[in-house]
Amino acid sequence: MDYSSDYRTIRIETELSLAHAGAASPGQECEMLFERVFGMDRLQAFMRQSERPGPEKLDALLALLKERCSGTPIQYVLGEAYFCGRRLFVDSRVLIPRPETEELVELARQLAGEILERRGSKDAAERPLRVLDLCTGSGAIACAMAAAFPGAEISASDISEDALGLASRNFAAFPNIRALRSDLFEGFPPEPFDLVLSNPPYIPSETVEALEASVKDCEPRLALDGGEDGLGIVRRILAEAPGFMAPGAPLLMEIGDDQGEAARLEAERAGFAGARVRQDLRGRDRMLLCFRSR
Repeated sequence: MDYSSDYRTIRIETELSLAHAGAASPGQECEMLFERVFGMDRLQAFMRQSERPGPEKLDALLALLKERCSGTPIQYVLGEAYFCGRRLFVDSRVLIPRPETEELVELARQLAGEILERRGSKDAAERPLRVLDLCTGSGAIACAMAAAFPGAEISASDISEDALGLASRNFAAFPNIRALRSDLFEGFPPEPFDLVLSNPPYIPSETVEALEASVKDCEPRLALDGGEDGLGIVRRILAEAPGFMAPGAPLLMEIGDDQGEAARLEAERAGFAGARVRQDLRGRDRMLLCFRSR
């Protein structure tokens, strides 16, 4: 494409370039780029297909397209991703939020609602729901919970100062989120949380090397690598969590689809009650749910 190209030609060539670069959804990504650079949705691009953009706009599109075709995920190219219907800032300091984690949030909201229902309105007003999001990364889980429960006290922690620097931009819209740099529970006083959530690193170290390049080379390894069997951080959370949880409080973690039984047994060994594995919408083991013994 060149400066004489109209929107129709630009769209066709952009989609072809994205497809050639291996994009799974070149049409959708093309729409995202058009929205960012030209401020057009699909219908507007169709209605104006015979028009030509100014050279500075075309240069801007070509710069983003070059970055995407070099292997950078579209979310990092645009600096944003959507999670639970909310736009989040993302970049290479944090993992890109996945749809599977939205399912964890859905279950977490149900658990939080049940806790508040058991308390009753008077107790809930006097003692706000306390939720902890460990390994918060972009802050996606914390933001989703804060939006659903504006009266709750949400704590979000990560060992990575870089990740928290990015997450703080997402937390700015939520006065009920407190961010803390911490190696899991290290920086927290022993005050009981009503609900502990986490999407920890759970990919075995050797498997990280086999991931597709857009993940292995672009997303932070610290947020991916769960040690030799992938359960290193999971075990630490299970071992440390009881001292920071209210009696009977649930702990909900995302896990790998081949780790269900192993994670459940680890929870039982750590003294948790009611340990069970929940599946995602594709029928794969995806979440470990357990409760601190009363």
